[in-house]
Amino acid sequence: MTRYATVVIAGLLLAVGTAAGGVLLNEGMPAWRGTETYDPGNMFPGATSWWTADVDHTVYEPGTFSFSVDPGHRPKGSHYVYAYQIVDVSSTYGGYVTQLSVGLNMDGGATECVWYVQSDPGDVDPSTCDLAPFTARWTYSPEFAVGQVSSVMYFSSPYAPWDDSSTLSGYMGADTQYVPSPYVPEPTMLGLLALGMCAIMRRRQTA
Repeated sequence: MTRYATVVIAGLLLAVGTAAGGVLLNEGMPAWRGTETYDPGNMFPGATSWWTADVDHTVYEPGTFSFSVDPGHRPKGSHYVYAYQIVDVSSTYGGYVTQLSVGLNMDGGATECVWYVQSDPGDVDPSTCDLAPFTARWTYSPEFAVGQVSSVMYFSSPYAPWDDSSTLSGYMGADTQYVPSPYVPEPTMLGLLALGMCAIMRRRQTA
């Protein structure tokens, strides 16, 4: 059975005048915001850390995400918005970042893929945004270099967050960390919940 979920994905840029780095740490749901550090040297013992990067993330509850873009593509008021921003890249050996991907717990497809080029001065916009059945991806070409800050990348979903894997890739390696992503309940779990609710209602009626 195919599970349906609408996901809108974009490289968003917050309103002009917002600080370039770290804006997400002061917004969204407190329990779902933070910073993850990616380092390819974590993947294998003794591997070289060609670069390291910090990615801020947060989740906005339905109806709380505001921004200045085409209102025709505003996420639905019933959707959560999942936002990510590369705020720092450092390198000892000339490394760089080329792609951020976030895992999606669903087998449904997106109905729309949108990317807005409307960043603060100096912010780096992804060259493409892409949505596969299980992954949201933003690609940087030319590569994302040391000292740069990305635009805010986001997608929206009707499903509440949980932690899912995310991979930052670049020159000579990649690293995987866990960030907020939508959780789509399995159909069997939904069926069990429905049966449980029916049992509770029947017990109340016979009591």
